Amino acid sequence: MRKKFNIDKFVYALVVLFLVAVFIIPIFGENFKEFEKQRAKRNIEYKYPVTEKDGWYSSEHCRFNVEEWDNLYLRYSGYTEVSEFLHFVDVHVDTISEYIGVNNLGDNLITFTLDTEGYGSVDVENNIIKYSNYYFLNTLDKASITREVAELLIGYSNSASLTEGLYFYIEQYADKAIRLKSIQQDIICRSKIDMNEENSVMLQYVGQNGDYIRTDEDGEPYLNRQMYALYIFSRSFSRYLIDEYGLDKYLELYFSENVNLQYEKIYNKSLEKLRELWIEHVNKRYKEVYGV
Repeated sequence: MRKKFNIDKFVYALVVLFLVAVFIIPIFGENFKEFEKQRAKRNIEYKYPVTEKDGWYSSEHCRFNVEEWDNLYLRYSGYTEVSEFLHFVDVHVDTISEYIGVNNLGDNLITFTLDTEGYGSVDVENNIIKYSNYYFLNTLDKASITREVAELLIGYSNSASLTEGLYFYIEQYADKAIRLKSIQQDIICRSKIDMNEENSVMLQYVGQNGDYIRTDEDGEPYLNRQMYALYIFSRSFSRYLIDEYGLDKYLELYFSENVNLQYEKIYNKSLEKLRELWIEHVNKRYKEVYGV
């Protein structure tokens, strides 16, 4: 004889399964993850010198929170283990500071943390580089970090235009010196593309003292594409000054209290004249490369 289906027992079994799925499995899963992390750490052979103390992994120039790093899961972080990333930062610090001759860090460590959303940001006062977990795992092309390290090592000029220009120059230098990339964007030719009638108004802000001006004389905001063109122009102008007159003069200008007053002293030319020479150089370079 077939047994009668017991709806009460069925409902009871469903409730038990639900409670196990909601409360028991997650706890077991977290414990298993923690066990896996600890087992992985025991088997790690660090490629470069690293210490673990007071909740931090530390190298010569950088430290990374132990819990934050361990929660990345090594197979997803882009590195085999933490010393590879810390060494990567150390190489940037040494390479950039040696090339530029400036190191505002002194003996302080860079703190790398994952407690922010979106893209990277820098707390210069406290020597902190912040990335979101997602950005670190998926977008950190081991290149964008150059700018953040440069911010901590060098600091900002009183000219936002010169600051943007130097950081971009350092990024390209690091691409060659650290990543051995042989193909790079020709920023001189690239800037020619944006030298159109709409963006011509932005040329007056290239190389000048102070922050970027984001509104015109009538208080109307510039278009995003115009502001982007200004970034490109700043990079190109800085590249021209460094290539034509040398990095030492550029750095002297960069660290000047009032940039606008120093062009004549450092370059024996006004800012306006240097802009004219830069534009002539851009046009000549573009014609050499593209024949137009």
